[in-house]
Amino acid sequence: MDIRNFFKKPKLCDSLSEASTGSNSIEINNTVNIESSESCVVESASVTVNTKNNDGHVILTNEKDIGNYLNVENINDCLKHELLRNPWVPNTTYDFKSDLKLGRTRAFRHQWLHENGSWLTYSALEGVKGAFCRICVLFKPSIHRGVQGGFIVKPFTKYKDFHASSKIHLSSNWHTESMSRAKDFMDVMKGKKISVIEQVNSGLHKEIETNRLKLKPIISTILFCGTHDLPLRGKKSDSGILKDHFLTNVGNAKYSSHRTQNELITLCGKILKEEIVCEANAANAFSIISDESADISGVEQLTIVIRFLDKQSSPIKIREEFLGFLPLDKLDAESVATKILSFMEDSGLNLSKLYGQGYDGCATMAGKVGGVAKLIRNRYNKALYFHCASHRLNLVINDLNKIMIIRNTIGTIKEIIKFYRESTLRRNLIPNIPLFCETRWSSKYKSIRLFSANFIAIIQSLQSLSVNGIKNSNTRQRALNLYSSISNFTFIISMKIIAKYSAILEPVTNILQGVSMELYKVREHVEELLKMLEDNRTNANEIFDLLFTDAKSIADDFEFTITCPRITGKQSHRNNYSYESPIDYYRVSIFLPYLDSIIQCIKERFEKSNSVAFSLQHLHPALFIKMKKQEYTESVANIYKFYKIENLLAKSESWYSLWQKKDCRSMDIIDLLEHSNIFFPSITIALEIFLSLPATSCTAERSFSTLRRVKTWLRSTTCEERLNGLCMLSVHRERINIRKEKFIEQLIIRFAIEQPRRLQFLFNNE
Repeated sequence: MDIRNFFKKPKLCDSLSEASTGSNSIEINNTVNIESSESCVVESASVTVNTKNNDGHVILTNEKDIGNYLNVENINDCLKHELLRNPWVPNTTYDFKSDLKLGRTRAFRHQWLHENGSWLTYSALEGVKGAFCRICVLFKPSIHRGVQGGFIVKPFTKYKDFHASSKIHLSSNWHTESMSRAKDFMDVMKGKKISVIEQVNSGLHKEIETNRLKLKPIISTILFCGTHDLPLRGKKSDSGILKDHFLTNVGNAKYSSHRTQNELITLCGKILKEEIVCEANAANAFSIISDESADISGVEQLTIVIRFLDKQSSPIKIREEFLGFLPLDKLDAESVATKILSFMEDSGLNLSKLYGQGYDGCATMAGKVGGVAKLIRNRYNKALYFHCASHRLNLVINDLNKIMIIRNTIGTIKEIIKFYRESTLRRNLIPNIPLFCETRWSSKYKSIRLFSANFIAIIQSLQSLSVNGIKNSNTRQRALNLYSSISNFTFIISMKIIAKYSAILEPVTNILQGVSMELYKVREHVEELLKMLEDNRTNANEIFDLLFTDAKSIADDFEFTITCPRITGKQSHRNNYSYESPIDYYRVSIFLPYLDSIIQCIKERFEKSNSVAFSLQHLHPALFIKMKKQEYTESVANIYKFYKIENLLAKSESWYSLWQKKDCRSMDIIDLLEHSNIFFPSITIALEIFLSLPATSCTAERSFSTLRRVKTWLRSTTCEERLNGLCMLSVHRERINIRKEKFIEQLIIRFAIEQPRRLQFLFNNE
């Protein structure tokens, strides 16, 4: 029998409770002197069992007769508790003389049971008739050689010596030992103490809690450094629980080495990635966003981001979550595609829900024949490729460099900003202008806008430096060259034109970089931008007159001559415009080509490719109420043919009728989910697919900022697993801080499960 049964708390024993007729019970005292305890004798009801005597005759005995349990091991706790409290007691009419052995004249007296009822019991069982100490019988002491077994292993029948023998027994070490064990047993049964097993479990529980307390400050330090992009360096702890931990544990159980750090950091990344993947798999659709950049040590790192709709959050929102970096050994499309697919499969993503891919426009990623997007779509045909809207808008501006005057103006602005930012002394001469950055597009537009706003201060500073500025010949020479480049009306009017439209493009670029941006909103912003540009083109004369007046006032202040270039018979470097008026010349030669170019580029860059995916936006009431019913039906049919959404055709009819008389112009697609969740499940799936399609790859671009903060010159040899773990901690710091204690507990469990540990960290129920 399992030893744990010995320490279980008592359960209600129906048979024994029915056999007990008295309300009094015998309690085990704390003292060894049992005679001082209150005595009580209860005549038990006649619960009988059949036994046989030595002659083979069947006799009747009571179940609670102590003689039944001599040398019996593993007595049920419930029965043992009942035997201590209510043993069988012979009634007052019992004939003790009939139980005398041959040669004995003194019989047991019923009065002795009243006087010593806390320990004394009589057995009427054939063969063992006599007096017993039920405490020593039930909790048998260690009997040594030379010890008489009366009252314990055999009945006491020398009744003439009863008083002397009972005193000897009560003062014996054997009885004291049994009393102690009986007291502990009763305390356990009453709930005053816990059993040995429970004590062992309690001790183990306390040890595990102590071990976890030792590991928690180590993990907290790693989380703090990881979420704040700090290196994991520092002194050893010389106080608190870690001091005891470092002093008492062996060297391979301190968990402070760089290997343990790497393991904990890696586990942090795994836990975060598993949570995000689980949330993505709960959605009806997700997309992958990826980009590539070299880290500080020259390793090409491919970042992986997934985009999905989180319906568990309140309110519902679109999420783009970073999952990690992949080092690239080869940069060909097949190798990159294989890396991406392997990563997604190993992460546990349900690739049957992959509906979109978002990359930049390089040939390796976007190639229609052998690009990464094409190779992935060969396996998952619904995963359509979407060129990042921010990249496309930036390419629109880059295309304007085909206009020579615009290209030269932007190059000069870039050189002047660089000239001032190279030296602290020069930088103090003009207002602060951010460095002209080709990759941070909003920063580029801001630089041009601020340059134009502070142009007078800049040209005055360059003029001063070129004549009597800092005593440095190189500075004077460069200042003179730059001053010569901008001290003409062509530069000034070009700068004003660029600055005007940079100020317009800057907020659009910032809006497109938002995580919540989806294709419907991209379409709206681009259409608004295009409409505004076309209005400017229609009213080009009025718009340019204002720009020309502003530029002319600056030229007049510095006495720059405003003239038209001469007309030649043959001109290979610029167009010949036969306009005598400067305002007409600059309008035709710079402003109109600039506007025509930017309008044409936007139309080309933002043409509606992936027509099936863009057809999903026709489920927005603001669009389909402007369509003819037949056009709407055909659009829905194309959606069903490609995506195979169950019952879409039937539900789309009801959806169309629902919104005919409602105002929905101000509603976003994500707001429509509240109306479709219950009665239009197929419409809900279609809308979720559309919301999960990637509008931009800016989240992937932002992860490179984390990469540069984490992998610095001093940490250039960081291994990939540690790098990914630290970057996951840095990017998802808010997710950790919201539930830091729970995250630490989860990390400790994973740390203990991964492999056997010198210290125990797991409870039995974990």
